[in-house]
Amino acid sequence: MRRQAILIVEQSPTQRAILRDMVQREGYAVLEATTGAEGTEALRSQQVDAVLVGWELPDVAGPALCYRWSHSEELALIPLLIMTSYSGSESVRDCLDAGALDFISKPPNQLELFARLRLALRLRDLGLRLHESSVRDALTGLYNRRHIQEELDRHLSAARRYGEVFSVAMTDVDLFKNTNDRYGHTMGDVVLRQLAEYFDRRLRKTDIVGRFGGEEFIVILHGTALGEAVMAMDSLRRGLATYRFGSETVAVPVSFSAGVAQWTPDITTIDALVCKADAALYASKQAGRNRVTATSGPAAECACAETG
Repeated sequence: MRRQAILIVEQSPTQRAILRDMVQREGYAVLEATTGAEGTEALRSQQVDAVLVGWELPDVAGPALCYRWSHSEELALIPLLIMTSYSGSESVRDCLDAGALDFISKPPNQLELFARLRLALRLRDLGLRLHESSVRDALTGLYNRRHIQEELDRHLSAARRYGEVFSVAMTDVDLFKNTNDRYGHTMGDVVLRQLAEYFDRRLRKTDIVGRFGGEEFIVILHGTALGEAVMAMDSLRRGLATYRFGSETVAVPVSFSAGVAQWTPDITTIDALVCKADAALYASKQAGRNRVTATSGPAAECACAETG
């Protein structure tokens, strides 16, 4: 089991040594930094559960650093505890206003320090659970449509700025209404959950899959050009033949159709990219279902169609 890691950002070698010994005696792993820049690098490169931040650092004041970290989407859920010899009400206010979760007086009392640290970690765990519930689809456990939209926006920004390649696949379970009519909606829900597990197991860790709505799923294939994306989705489609859906006593046949589009510089919005993938999905449906179709033509020619 991984030990929780505490990052100590403190310029004084003596204070760092005291805090390191205290933290290690409580069973935590310790990471150390002497400047705000080193602390930022540690947070972005290491798995950190909480941070003890000194007020006075060589390159930045502790409250300013906390403000920067707490307003970063990447770091906002990591609890920050500022340590300082200042004890006035204004200092406490400045720390909390800057985004620190708590204020610890120097020299720290060990019992008080770890009572506050344990509270910070419990609040962090609660925040993580709330965040997960806000980005996950309740039925399948995959990312929900709102979070997928945020991921698409991030991929589009990276593609524009750094020229990164990515593709999007829209998938739809074939004749899912028939599944619900024949086996019941409860079994239909089971099938959707099993398909979500199948996608999650078979896709790469760098790919992102979410439920777009109903029986429709969307896959963001990171760093993947159109041809490779089509092959990846077709491998998923063919793999369904060897995967059992349903229950121990009832086997439900499942197939899906998919449409794939790659981002290109002429695609200026995420809606246009999704529209192209959706149009390719419609072409798969029109051609008989249970197949993968790549988009063709410029983004301006895309006209989204309903799938069935």
